[in-house]
Amino acid sequence: MKRPQTYAFEMCRDSWWKKLSIKIFLPSCLTLFPTLFLSLFLLATTSAEEQENSDLGKIETTSVPGMASSLEKILLKESQDTTLSTKQMQTLPSIGSAQLANAKYVELHPALLLRILMRTPYKVLMAAQSNECNFYALLETNLLETSLPEKNSVIVNLLDQKGKKTTGKLSTEVFIADVYKRKCFKNKEIAKYFTIETIPQLISTFNFKLPKTESECSAIFQEWLESTQTPYLCKISKILSSPSLLLKESNLSRKLATTLSEFQISYINNLCQNLDNQKQFCDNYLSSEYWNKILNGEREYAPLHYRCLEYSKNKNKLSASDYRKCILAFNSHEELCNDLGALNYPALYPRPNCLNISRALSHARLSNSQQDCPGVTNHNGITSAHRLLTHFTKSTFESSPQNCAAIPWLHFFSLITKGKNEKTWNYTLCYFNKIYSKEICYYFFPEGKNKTEVASKDLAANSESNTVAKIIIENLGAVENLKCEILNKKSYRPAMLKFKKGCFLLYNEKNCNGTYCPKEIFWDERNLTQQIKYKTGSLVRYFPTNTEDDQYAISNMIKGALALKEFAVRNITDLRFYFSDNPKNILHGVGCQEDLFPFFFQKTSMNQCHPIPFIADGLFEKNGVAYLVIRSALDDIHSPRILSWNHLYGAIRSYQSIHPQKLWTLYAIK
Repeated sequence: MKRPQTYAFEMCRDSWWKKLSIKIFLPSCLTLFPTLFLSLFLLATTSAEEQENSDLGKIETTSVPGMASSLEKILLKESQDTTLSTKQMQTLPSIGSAQLANAKYVELHPALLLRILMRTPYKVLMAAQSNECNFYALLETNLLETSLPEKNSVIVNLLDQKGKKTTGKLSTEVFIADVYKRKCFKNKEIAKYFTIETIPQLISTFNFKLPKTESECSAIFQEWLESTQTPYLCKISKILSSPSLLLKESNLSRKLATTLSEFQISYINNLCQNLDNQKQFCDNYLSSEYWNKILNGEREYAPLHYRCLEYSKNKNKLSASDYRKCILAFNSHEELCNDLGALNYPALYPRPNCLNISRALSHARLSNSQQDCPGVTNHNGITSAHRLLTHFTKSTFESSPQNCAAIPWLHFFSLITKGKNEKTWNYTLCYFNKIYSKEICYYFFPEGKNKTEVASKDLAANSESNTVAKIIIENLGAVENLKCEILNKKSYRPAMLKFKKGCFLLYNEKNCNGTYCPKEIFWDERNLTQQIKYKTGSLVRYFPTNTEDDQYAISNMIKGALALKEFAVRNITDLRFYFSDNPKNILHGVGCQEDLFPFFFQKTSMNQCHPIPFIADGLFEKNGVAYLVIRSALDDIHSPRILSWNHLYGAIRSYQSIHPQKLWTLYAIK
C-alpha cells in the first residue's frame, strides 16, 4: 500500500493538478527534492495544537545550495498559505449566497487540497488524475477525504468584483452547483439522475465493456480513468458495500441491489477497487484459467452452460455476452460454483469452488460436452461407463432434467446389446404366452417418469413404453401403432373420455428412484399389471469380483466393445508415463469413497468401504506433489475435484484390501 507522501507525489505529476494545486506541488519540486516534500508532509500532518504554536518562518531544513536553495525558500513561503489549523477552520465565516453571486471566482483553499491529497486513498485519486471535472465529481460523491470538522462543507477562497479575497466555509452542495454552472456540464447531467427514481435510467447509459486482450483491457481501463462516469460508479460501489448508511442512501442501496445485475455489481467493484492497479483489473478478465479459454474458443462451453443458465435466471438461450458475465462473476465470487448448475442435475454437494473447478478443467482431458445427473442415476458403474463411452465414441445426447438419469442407462444398454451381453441386464418385462404356454421376457431400458426420446430405432424399440406396447400388440391384439403414455397416477382420471382408449403406464412417486419407477399398466381401461410383470435383478460390478463374471464386468465390456488397451498404474512413475505417452490417455478405477471423500463420508467401523468408480483425466505437479483431476461417479461431470496422488493411492489400496481377488483397480486406457 502506498504511503501518503506517495499519493501526493504521483498525483502531482499530472498536468491539471498544477492548475488546481499550488506551487508546492510543482512536479519538478517533488521529483528533484523529496526531502523538501517530506518536510511539507510533516507540516500537513501536524496536529492542530502544534500547528497553532509553530512558527512556519522558522522551520529549519537541510541547506541545499544553488537552485535548490531558491526553490526551498519559495516552497517555505508558499507553505504558509497551505496550512489552517482545525481551530482556525472552525472559526472561518460562512460564505453567503449574496457573496457567492457577486464573486469573480471561487476556488478550493490550498489547505483543503493538501488535506485531500494526504488523506484520500490513492486509488480514489487516480479517478481524478486526468481532469478536474472528475475531481469535483469525487468531491460531490463524498469519495474524497477532507476530514473537516463540519461534514459536507469545503473551505474556499473567494475573490469579489472589487478584488477583495475572502476565506470561508461553503456547503459542498452549493460549491459543486456553482462549479457546474461554469464548467463540467456533463457532471451536472449525471448527478441529476443519481436518485432513487432515475438511477435505472442512469445505469442504462453506462457501457460495461469486457476485454478480450491485454491491449484492449488497457484501453478500457484508461477510458474508465478518464470517464466522468467513474466517480459515480464508485459512489455506487461504496453505497452497496457500506454497512451503515443514512436513510436516503439505504433506500438507494436497496434500489441499486434490485436494479443492477450481479455482473454489473461485480464489474463496478472490480473497477473501483483497482483504479490504481490496472493489472489486477485486467487479470480478472484475462486470466489464463479455463473459464477464459472458453471465451477464446479454446474449450467447449459445456462446463459453463448449465451454471450460466441458472446464474442468468434460466434464460432459454445464452449469448457470448451472457457467458462473459458469468465468468466475471465466477472469477470474483468463487463460491458461486458450489451450487450453481445443481438445481436440475443433482450430484455430490457442495461442489468445488469456481477457482478449483477452473484449475481442474485446465488440466483435464475427458470429453464432457454432455450434462448428466449422477445423483439420480442409481448405479455408479453405469455413470462412469456412460462417461467413458461418450469420451471414446464422441457420441452425443440431448440432455435435459427429464431424461438425464435415463441417458446413461440407455447408453450402457446399447453397449451390452451390441456385445450380446443382454443377460447381464437386470430390467425385463415378462408375460405368459398362451400359444407357447410359457413365460416370455423382453429386456428394456427404464424411462422413469418420462418417455426418453431415442434417435436409434433399434434402441427406441427397447424403451420401457415401447416394450409394453409390443407385448400388448403381440398378446392382446392391439393396433400396430399403439403408443403408451407415462403418467403420474394422480393424473389418471378413468372417467374422462381421453383415458377411455389407449395405453397408460402409471407410476407412484413414492415408489420411484431416479431411474426406475415400477408402473401399473392400463390399456383401454383394463388393468394389465398382473399380466405384464416387471422383473429386476442385480447388475455386475464395475471391475470383476470373481472369475465367473469376469467377461461381464462393466470395465471389460467397455474394453471389449471399443477395442481399448488397458494397463495397470501402480506408482507415480507409471502415472507420469501414461499421461505423457498420449494426450488422449485417461485413467479409470475404483476406490473407497470414505478415503476419497472423508469430508462427505466418515468411517464408522474398521475396514468400512463403499466402492466408488472414478475417472482420472488430468495430472499436474506443484511443489513436488503430484495432483490428479478426478471425476467420481458421484460428482457432477463438469465439477471435477483435485486430489493428490497419495490421497488417491490410499483409497485404491483400501478397496484392494477388501476385494475378493485383491485386485488392483487403477488402469490407464487408450
